[in-house]
Amino acid sequence: MQSNSLIRAYQPTDTNRLVDIFEQAILGIDEHIYSHKQKLAWCGVSKASIILDNDKPNDKPEYDKWAQRFAMTQPLVTTDDNDVAIAFIEFLAHQNHLGEHVMGQGYIDCLYVHPDYQRQGVAQRLYQLGVAASAKQQRIHRIWVHASDVAKPFFSRQGFVCVAKQKVIHQSVELENWLMQKVIKKDKRINK
Repeated sequence: MQSNSLIRAYQPTDTNRLVDIFEQAILGIDEHIYSHKQKLAWCGVSKASIILDNDKPNDKPEYDKWAQRFAMTQPLVTTDDNDVAIAFIEFLAHQNHLGEHVMGQGYIDCLYVHPDYQRQGVAQRLYQLGVAASAKQQRIHRIWVHASDVAKPFFSRQGFVCVAKQKVIHQSVELENWLMQKVIKKDKRINK
């Protein structure tokens, strides 16, 4: 990872770049793991584009909807030396994997790293400084994530365990993912 990278709060001007990171990270997955159709469906591409089997998404991302989402989730963003976003994570404190408000639980909704920066410790640093630190500060004792086949090993290394293998449908295309959780032991020295 570049030495001058920075983790900072989301800014509205990041929206288009974060959406691009989301799409490029997904489309860059080896087709032995997720097929071309599965990747297009995951990106939210319309059924028509999937049926046409286009090489790239035909539909333009709905940046306004993403901007609304990011305004609510307030992702943390990793930037390169030039303050260009290279990764982001959405961690929703006091929410479980079902979207319910539950004190003491948290949910990682998204963690995406641009393909040019993968396998350089970017996700690890973003997780440690974003999720782990926030969980400790907010006394979160259980963290949930729906991990793709690609992300499952990363989350396993962070101490997450598989709860269930799931099949989900996006744009009429079936994908598999893993419901994972990490239970954080309470520090007995902290007053309740």
